[in-house]
Amino acid sequence: MAARILWLIFILVGLVNFLPLAGVAGSVALSKLYAVDVVQADLLLLLRHRAVFFGMVGGVLLAAAFVQRLRPMATGAGLISMGSFILLYLVEHPANLALANVFRIDVGAFFLLLMACPLLYVKTGRPDKSE
Repeated sequence: MAARILWLIFILVGLVNFLPLAGVAGSVALSKLYAVDVVQADLLLLLRHRAVFFGMVGGVLLAAAFVQRLRPMATGAGLISMGSFILLYLVEHPANLALANVFRIDVGAFFLLLMACPLLYVKTGRPDKSE
């Protein structure tokens, strides 16, 4: 049972972190994701790079659904990534509704990963095929 719960958590949280990779496509995609108009080339570059970062974190979390030895590292990366956004959001109090949705989704995914932490050390009876 713990193995299935972990698999589901890593798939869900991985998708939450992977989907913003669409922002690498440019300002139109970023506008759809975050309801912001990106007109400055420098800001566009930074936000597209940020999208790549989320794709990497999401990819590692998705891989961790299938490779047990990646789970502690993926959990740490996800908690740091989402936790830092949550803290910054609480400090800055942005008024953008799209960012408020990102905040709520990140809070949910953050707590899913927290719930996964004790399960990482439960014997599942299924050896990791990659080891």
